[in-house]
Amino acid sequence: MRSPHAACKDFERANANEVEDYCGPRITPRVLAAALGISTSRFRGLLGRIESHGYRRFVKRTRAKSRVICAPNPWLKRMQRVALERVLVWFPPPPFVHSKRGSDAVWNAREHLGRPYVLTVDVRDCFPSITVQQIRKALLRVGFDSEAAGLMTRLVTVKGRLPQGAPTSSALLNLVLAEIDELLTHDAAQVSANFTRYVDDLTFSAHVPLDSLLPVVARRLSRLGLRLNSRKIHVLGPDEPHEITGIIVGSTLGPRREFLRGLRRALSRMSRGDGRIRAEVVIGKVNWVRRLNPALAANLSKSIRV
Repeated sequence: MRSPHAACKDFERANANEVEDYCGPRITPRVLAAALGISTSRFRGLLGRIESHGYRRFVKRTRAKSRVICAPNPWLKRMQRVALERVLVWFPPPPFVHSKRGSDAVWNAREHLGRPYVLTVDVRDCFPSITVQQIRKALLRVGFDSEAAGLMTRLVTVKGRLPQGAPTSSALLNLVLAEIDELLTHDAAQVSANFTRYVDDLTFSAHVPLDSLLPVVARRLSRLGLRLNSRKIHVLGPDEPHEITGIIVGSTLGPRREFLRGLRRALSRMSRGDGRIRAEVVIGKVNWVRRLNPALAANLSKSIRV
């Protein structure tokens, strides 16, 4: 994680006159534009193009659900990446939030090893449920002045909402949900439970049943106008398999059964010289299993050179 002091070096390269502005208590429009490496007037002009020329929308379908993806066009995606790497990086979420640089779903699942009771919930339509008002409020809270918060909000939203598909969206979601993350940590502590969050997946685990936490979580989310996805609420006990962010969690971590079956079939076909199997894809999957369970990966690797 780069410190604000180190980030000021980037500002120096972009516009030396703006460094003192940032190192004060607030982020101003001039500082924000300097972080992006452009003038304030140019920044405002590009923001005016976002609604009409910023995104392409498409539906991404899986077996589980369909999602509307708002993918930023290349010029906007570059700006958002710079904003993520030079500005939003200064406001890291707490350790129990794993949708951030340096962490991922595996780290999230690992925090719940060996706990017999698990509660997992998912926020319904999470990204499009986050409003510009909520984003602006979160930016003001971390040090943006009013005008800079408005400009940043325009950069990272479309049609008044947080788009699913923009590189900045997870970081902005973390800022907005910070309002309830600490409250949920406190709620979990009341029953000696662990709490973690990965994007919009919330997980609690403990050595006691967690049924009583569900209405508390729903009430906390409702404060931000968010609702639970009723199809993804799982209150699990010690006799049930625990799946957390797509990973099986017990005394060790492991992949889903169907993933493992498919990987073994692919390894078998690859060992027979089936040219339709892409070796780099299979090896990548084995390496992912290695992060979860090295012993299982070593067994899988016997048929290939990894």
